[in-house]
Amino acid sequence: MFKRSIAKLSIGSLDTPSLSVEAHYNPKDLAYQRSVPWSAHPLADKGAADQMEVEFTGAQPRTMDLELLFDSFETSESVKDLVDGLDELAAVRDPADPDPAMHRPHFCVVTWGDQGVRPLRCVIESLSVKYTMFDRMGVPKRAVCNVKVREAHLEDRGGFDRAQARQIAAMKSRMAARDR
Repeated sequence: MFKRSIAKLSIGSLDTPSLSVEAHYNPKDLAYQRSVPWSAHPLADKGAADQMEVEFTGAQPRTMDLELLFDSFETSESVKDLVDGLDELAAVRDPADPDPAMHRPHFCVVTWGDQGVRPLRCVIESLSVKYTMFDRMGVPKRAVCNVKVREAHLEDRGGFDRAQARQIAAMKSRMAARDR
């Protein structure tokens, strides 16, 4: 019998399957936001004063704010590689490449186990990093990263295919295997 480990939240690239970052500690909460835009109907001022005419103006993607804590105080490791991985996910892939797909940051997926929170295909809108502990040599040992992601329906733009769906599954399998 094997020891069942705790599923960790991870953010991975759909463009480069080997690029993923797993949180040392899961967020204490997870909140989605979705804006539902309504506006006054153009003919609302011509009707009765007691009637509110509103019109739905379009669906908006969900956003999610994540606070990730990386802590390697008790090990000889640095948290710099993990933070650099997040930064790489948020940065333009290769502006000098002739392929236009390389002129943008990575399409990503946020996963957290396989029992409740469904994977969120997304793009990183913002990343802020705060290093909060260093060793005697100045090596960063603890960091708090705030990541804001926006849902991206990649299949609608031809940027998501079955191969990338398999990449999501493979990333989850790698994370589960590491935890065993």
